[in-house]
Amino acid sequence: MLADSAKLGAELKSEVFGGPFSQALRPFTAGFEDIPPRLIGFSERLASALDLFGKSGHKAKNLATQSLIEASEFVRLKTGENYDVHLAELLQATGNRSLEEELSAEAIGKKRKYLEKHFPALYLASLNRARNFCGIPASQDGLEPEDKPKSRSRKKHKGRI
Repeated sequence: MLADSAKLGAELKSEVFGGPFSQALRPFTAGFEDIPPRLIGFSERLASALDLFGKSGHKAKNLATQSLIEASEFVRLKTGENYDVHLAELLQATGNRSLEEELSAEAIGKKRKYLEKHFPALYLASLNRARNFCGIPASQDGLEPEDKPKSRSRKKHKGRI
């Protein structure tokens, strides 16, 4: 669809606004000259945004993983503990996951690491949505204040350089 909108923008530009009949069509096209570059720009911008979700054919799976991580983080934030074992059992019991995919706490952990490594923006969005649901301020770096490494002050020793 995005490729089609970019293609349409290019065709409008070359055929309608710049083609042999552009002068004859001028009374009908006046005021719409910005449409072709806007269609092309829209297509490029949205394509860049959608690339954050993965390659074509993988976006739905990545979004499902994002929802799973949100649920896991929500439980952790509410209880103070990681209960991925119980979350996996719940999702299997309610049938919210594909029957082909066996879900376990280990599988949730692997999905979390995969999302964090390959799609950090999606991972951070998952964490921030869970925090939002819990009434906790969003994080810019994916770490909660208590998760952030403590800065260690280096003491200068007299007589040492």
